[in-house]
Amino acid sequence: RGLATRRSPPLLAAKTAFSTEGPMKLIMVDASGILHRAYHALEKVEMRNQRGEPVGALSTFLKTLLRLDKDIPGATHIIIAMDASRSALLRRELFPKYKARRLETDEDLRMQLSKAQEACQAFGWETRAKIGYEADDLIHTYTQAALNASPDASVHIVSADKDLMQLVGPRVWVHNDPKQPSLAMDEASAEEIWQGKTSPTLDL
Repeated sequence: RGLATRRSPPLLAAKTAFSTEGPMKLIMVDASGILHRAYHALEKVEMRNQRGEPVGALSTFLKTLLRLDKDIPGATHIIIAMDASRSALLRRELFPKYKARRLETDEDLRMQLSKAQEACQAFGWETRAKIGYEADDLIHTYTQAALNASPDASVHIVSADKDLMQLVGPRVWVHNDPKQPSLAMDEASAEEIWQGKTSPTLDL
């Protein structure tokens, strides 16, 4: 399991460009991961708006975004990565049983995933999704593009997805604790947890 074959999707990578004056600090937000985690954490606590629509996971997601300036100050770029349709994943062409045991997404969660994208557009937050790829694929691609763009670039990934720990390095940190969002997992702490070097691994 992991980030596919670790090769950046070529069509996406070709369109990835960063420019800024001074050191670049990119925040990558794993929107799909945050929403899924929040939904299942709040599954027994129904939060609905006046129209009766579920909003618990959406509320958690928006709160996470609204406090980014406080939790990770000084960002020059923020990109919110989202899953596209899982029915057309390129990974399934390589391994047809990929996530075959995953249940269909609950309608309540599906509704909030859609609302999250609408909310990001309303706030003017930049989102990325690409058919055939998942959010973690995009996070890997944009992280590598940022590091390649400048030797002074740094990347902060907001996600509880353990697969993304593979990206932690001298200029990459992962914020994976929703209760302590400003706390970043660095290379030393990641190596201590995994008992070895963090490095990209192949899907098996």
